[in-house]
Amino acid sequence: MNNPFSEDQFYRQALKFLGQTRTVGMKLGLQNIIELAREMGNIHEKMNFIHIAGTNGKGSTAAFIASALKRSGFKTGLYTSPHLITIRERIQINGHPISKEQFSHWVLEIQEKIERIKQRKKDFGCTFFEIITMVAILEFFRCQVEWVVWETGLGGRLDATNIVNPRLSIITNIDYDHTQFLGDTLESIAEEKAGIIKEGVPVIVGKMPKEALAVIKKRALEKGAECIDICQSVEIKPLKMDYERQWVEIANIPFCLGLTGIHQLDNAACAFAALRLLFAKENSMDIKWIQEGFRTVCWPGRFQLLRRAPLCIIDGAHNVAATKQLVANWERIVGTEPYHLVFGVLQDKNFPMMAEILKRNASMVTLIKPPTSRALEPKELLPFFDGIKTQICPSWAEFIPSVDGSLRPILATGSLYLIGQILVEEYEDKEEFKWNELLDG
Repeated sequence: MNNPFSEDQFYRQALKFLGQTRTVGMKLGLQNIIELAREMGNIHEKMNFIHIAGTNGKGSTAAFIASALKRSGFKTGLYTSPHLITIRERIQINGHPISKEQFSHWVLEIQEKIERIKQRKKDFGCTFFEIITMVAILEFFRCQVEWVVWETGLGGRLDATNIVNPRLSIITNIDYDHTQFLGDTLESIAEEKAGIIKEGVPVIVGKMPKEALAVIKKRALEKGAECIDICQSVEIKPLKMDYERQWVEIANIPFCLGLTGIHQLDNAACAFAALRLLFAKENSMDIKWIQEGFRTVCWPGRFQLLRRAPLCIIDGAHNVAATKQLVANWERIVGTEPYHLVFGVLQDKNFPMMAEILKRNASMVTLIKPPTSRALEPKELLPFFDGIKTQICPSWAEFIPSVDGSLRPILATGSLYLIGQILVEEYEDKEEFKWNELLDG
């Protein structure tokens, strides 16, 4: 394991095994993860979790909280999905991804445990997400983190992350996404998200439609859980904003946020309310550390300034609600100047509506297929950009030389897979990114 080649080889074997589990597909339910956790000693019961669900904004809210906890001196685990460049991003301790060696070790151990369970239950098996969730639990326990900021994958009630009994729950917002799994009404989607609310555990609720809020408040009442609606309890005042940060007041306290976009005010307010509730009694978190954590938060691919000449913004908006917010942020920060849209999307998204929203301000469109087997072929998007000059390009690396010297601003969006490819081709070592192919099974 000391040889770098053998470590990479071991890591690739782990990724290959995970890719094979993806061919099984998605299984919503907790039975398998409960069985696996029991085999591992139920160590998740010994940790402090902050559990976050929501259609959009849960990753940014998690990042705000984790950054503030770290700045306050707490050893902090952060579990999120999906990843941009490497699967190891999903499991971070104080901002550092799990190592290849440790990741591979845990995957191998889990694989062995699954085989052991199969001796008792022949039809037992775990999904890709269940295994990654267990890897996170094992690593956070090994490193003795004091707090785990724990983002759901899909939904909440039947999501693998829902085996934990957290100290606090957060539901950032409710909108339409993954309707094939969560239902096609706001009420049904809210019901699934509200499944993370536990008996007597407080829940922070972000800005959302009233019909969704009613469902969540009803669930909280049934569970005897205090429900804190930030729209009623936290005053938010935007001050100014630029491409990289924004200045706001939350509960009359000044903040500089390291994430820009008007929607980040709500995410920061959820994070602030959560931290205030958790640490009010102990008085163990000075407001200056929350301010510093929010200022230094790092969450790539969310209205991120990639280049200044020409201006280029990348954003992983991957559903209709996020796309609407992205265009609103563009108009607020950049203005009404038309952009060159770079767009790539997954097959299961509402891409006709996303295209309709984005093309209103587009003077030209370049379609790039995100690097995943779930991606939609760009040619299928052509009818939705009728009347606008549109081209198909194999990759960002081949697209960007064609715009060098142009003054037209660029907006790249549609999928976090596409954003990951862009970041790699701009900044990162491409080798590990290529290994994501192994995860497609």
